[in-house]
Amino acid sequence: MAYSAINEGFLIASRVLLRDSSDSYDVSKAVLDVMVKKDFNSSYPLFIIDFKVTEKMRNIMRDNDINIYLRISSYNTDDSTDSDLASIDSSSVSEINIVYEGSIRIYEKPYATTVSKTEDDSDENGTVSESAPFVYYRVSGIPEELISNNETILNNVYKSAEPADVLVNLISSSSSNLNTIIQETENKNVYDQILIPPLSLIPAIKFLDENYFLYKYGMNIFLDSNDLYVYSPTSKNTPSTNLIEVSVIDPNSTDSTASLQKNFRDSNGNIKLVYTNVPNYYESKKIITHTLGSTTIFGSYDSNFNLVNRSDNNDDSFKKTRYLWNDKCNKLQEDRETNAITNNRGLEIIVSNIDPSYINPLTIIRVSSTLYPDIEGDYFIDNLSYMLNSSDLIHYADSIKISAIKK
Repeated sequence: MAYSAINEGFLIASRVLLRDSSDSYDVSKAVLDVMVKKDFNSSYPLFIIDFKVTEKMRNIMRDNDINIYLRISSYNTDDSTDSDLASIDSSSVSEINIVYEGSIRIYEKPYATTVSKTEDDSDENGTVSESAPFVYYRVSGIPEELISNNETILNNVYKSAEPADVLVNLISSSSSNLNTIIQETENKNVYDQILIPPLSLIPAIKFLDENYFLYKYGMNIFLDSNDLYVYSPTSKNTPSTNLIEVSVIDPNSTDSTASLQKNFRDSNGNIKLVYTNVPNYYESKKIITHTLGSTTIFGSYDSNFNLVNRSDNNDDSFKKTRYLWNDKCNKLQEDRETNAITNNRGLEIIVSNIDPSYINPLTIIRVSSTLYPDIEGDYFIDNLSYMLNSSDLIHYADSIKISAIKK
């Protein structure tokens, strides 16, 4: 599939919604920036929104239970430079993708702010504005639709069932209307009885995995827009939805031309990034700590599950031995520990002005580099964060940070 160069900007529409009434206020012009944090080890994305508003608008946001409606859309500026972006008339661009549209339930907001200076704003279309000092105001929250999808309490006993059967039933029994992406589970054991205590959807799935091990190497569950991902990030069998190809080239080579220093994407959402410097890379070995009664044992293990070093109350006399749980010998649990204590290798890449909605928990990063062969390979994304900064109504994603761990 052919790749096309991309250099995308973003448009943001926003309204303050009062939860106790039907009142709403247009604050699109007041949005300074939007930060979105997606830690795929947790369950929800976090939205942090910075406003520049009048004191009157600040008081409305501060003193009421509110949601913030957001509509973020992207458009391609083709081969425009950053300076060209600043001169674009937002009314003349055509959006190419909805990055996010929904209502953010605000759960964190300050009660004290600093007054800055005076400026005049026009009052139209429900906008609260007046000749008055304005203030900077930050609010944080989680998408309302994702919270609503996790409100139904589930409680059931399943007889003669596989964990996969229970997983599917839990999702179908909830009141959620989600597009579900589930990696095939690896535990095919049939249990006489599986009890799910009264829990909402996300805790119920986590309970199922913690007690019946859906996947050999652990599970992630993440709600993103209208998608529910249930998968094992470190498994070799984890499916991928799309690919981010990262090529690290020699800045002194003839291939390192200005035309290569761009971002590219094809029609299937695959992204190609070209770097002339190595991304931030790290390698470490996790240390496992476990307790036997009143004795704490520290151990570091290799990928074959052999004890490399072990100390018992600072005594290094213990020989290499196989690690077993002191309360039960559970092969599935051992497999998870084996994976957790192998070398932890990862990288962090930062890219600008690409649509982050093309990046999800099942996006794979594939690195190629003849200069740095140690970093080559496939990585699963651990977390993603991006900041949309404002210039009038045009916003730029000048800090899309992706952290990934080698598969």
